[in-house]
Amino acid sequence: MLKKIRSGKLWLKTLVLGGGGGLLLLILAQALLVQLIQPDVIRASLQAQLQHTGRSIRFDRSIDRHLFPRPGFTLHQVHISRSTAPQTDIDIERLKVQFDWRTLLGTPKIHKIVVVKPQLD
Repeated sequence: MLKKIRSGKLWLKTLVLGGGGGLLLLILAQALLVQLIQPDVIRASLQAQLQHTGRSIRFDRSIDRHLFPRPGFTLHQVHISRSTAPQTDIDIERLKVQFDWRTLLGTPKIHKIVVVKPQLD
């Protein structure tokens, strides 16, 4: 048994299988993140949250999704305006939302929101 533990083959197999399993988990988590964070779903959710205020929201279609340091996404060129007014009330260059890790397993829980270069009119 001691010979087997000192064997380079055992450690190589352990390293390859462990690394491959870890890489597979990262790929699955990233695929799950892409499925959970869809532009249309985010837009509908934000519109529903702002509906009672009489405001609407627009943002650039491209969304940056990230897994580290926490799962989340970044919206670019976010504009919040009154539903009846043509001009925007709030312009935000970037809006970064980070979720708790448990979000990948169930209900979303926001960990942090970062607003970059907001402009209020």
